[in-house]
Amino acid sequence: MTGDMKHMESEALSLRKVAFFGVALSTTATLLCVVSVPMLYNYMQHM
Repeated sequence: MTGDMKHMESEALSLRKVAFFGVALSTTATLLCVVSVPMLYNYMQHM
């Protein structure tokens, strides 16, 4: 492998970690909204 290929491979690995973290964060945020918005709506109705 040349030095350029090793650099590209390490960059791809780094970007893969960033992409995984981004997907995990957005999934968590979506699930949090799916749970909290109906609860908030129900709370506001019974005030």
